[in-house]
Amino acid sequence: MKKPKIKIDTLESTSFFTILDHEDYYLEYAKIEKEVVEELSIERPVFNEVLFKNVVFSRNDFKKIEITDCIFQNCDLSNCDLFEGSIHRVTFNNCKMMGTNFRKSYFINTEFNACLMDLSNFSETKLKETVFDECSLISSDFIDSEFKKSQLYKCKLDKANFFDTKLKDLALNTCEFERFDTQIENLRGCHINAEQALYFSMAFLNVKIVD
Repeated sequence: MKKPKIKIDTLESTSFFTILDHEDYYLEYAKIEKEVVEELSIERPVFNEVLFKNVVFSRNDFKKIEITDCIFQNCDLSNCDLFEGSIHRVTFNNCKMMGTNFRKSYFINTEFNACLMDLSNFSETKLKETVFDECSLISSDFIDSEFKKSQLYKCKLDKANFFDTKLKDLALNTCEFERFDTQIENLRGCHINAEQALYFSMAFLNVKIVD
């Protein structure tokens, strides 16, 4: 996986709202810290080589956003609309993204580390070389999505919906769930542990455990 190409020591501290000074809504080579950005609607904003620390992006409409070589540290993007976004070489550390809409977005070389992402929507997304590490994805949707060389490691996936998503080569064995929505044919080639194998056997094959 390729890390963000960002030179933190050279970034200039500024306000996020400087993006409104540009007709093309472009923000680059910047450090944004401890700001609150709420209920803002900007179509096709572009973030390039930006470090975001302790920023609250609540209920913003950023459809078709382009994020490249950025780091989000302790940020809140809950209930933001990032529909059809393009996210390339981006790291999210300890961020909150409850109910965030990523539908039809494209991810490549993206990391989500220790993020709270319950109720988020990743349906119809393409996730290439993307890692979810110790994230909570309870009741999140990955319907009709495509995973390629991606990982889910020690994530909470209870009630997550993976309908119409092929799970071949995806490792779920370190993840936790009591309910996992998918179809039996999409499990082919997926890596699971013994407890998960028992769950899917009971769910799809009507297997009953008899003492």
